Amino acid sequence: MYRNIVSIHQPNLFPRIKVLQKIFHSDTYICYDDVQFVRNDWQNRVFIRNIKDLRLFWLSIPVVKPNGQKSKINEVNIHEQKKIIAELRCKIEKAYASSKHWSEIQAYVEPAINVIYEKTSISEFLYLSLKSLINLLCPQTKIIRSSEISDALSIEKNMRLIELCNLANATGYICGSGGLKYIDESMFELHGINLLIQDWNEDNIKLKYDNLHWRNVSFIDFWARYGLEELKNILGGSL
Repeated sequence: MYRNIVSIHQPNLFPRIKVLQKIFHSDTYICYDDVQFVRNDWQNRVFIRNIKDLRLFWLSIPVVKPNGQKSKINEVNIHEQKKIIAELRCKIEKAYASSKHWSEIQAYVEPAINVIYEKTSISEFLYLSLKSLINLLCPQTKIIRSSEISDALSIEKNMRLIELCNLANATGYICGSGGLKYIDESMFELHGINLLIQDWNEDNIKLKYDNLHWRNVSFIDFWARYGLEELKNILGGSL
């Protein structure tokens, strides 16, 4: 039994189930907000899907990067706040208002979107919307931002993650399959941190849930179709 299991991931817009599963299994989730903002990634966009005709479309937030491509996530600002608030509301409602779970979803989404009235930082918006989601799904999980604890950490990827784990007093680190491309397991073992590999099985999930793809779709879509308790069940499944 590990003393403290940690997951570390960039903040995402209304995250995909795969990302949430790592957080659900964590004692501590470190919101990795002081690394480079990646264009055309998941920090400011995600797919949602019309509940009736299954049509996929982007839910996205336009941003301003003060330092160009070198901008860190916590340096990036939301562009045209009032406009994007209206667009987010409209797209989500259009996709899911006919769901029997719509009132629950709206109770989560509306306060999350309203944050944009006060916060220009996309990192702040993503952090707060994810924090309120964690309170719904796995309130036992602690969420902290890397920018609050990671001063003077190593530049090298593996060592930086190890140092973040150490700051969280972790003995276990959940690693997604994509992270295996650069993770050096021996370095983690040397520092007393066990790697827990997430084995995301898309095919098994498709078989159980209407043969739909879930890899790139927001958790909101799953919630709208099957409910919050079923979302918790799938997140709680084995890594």
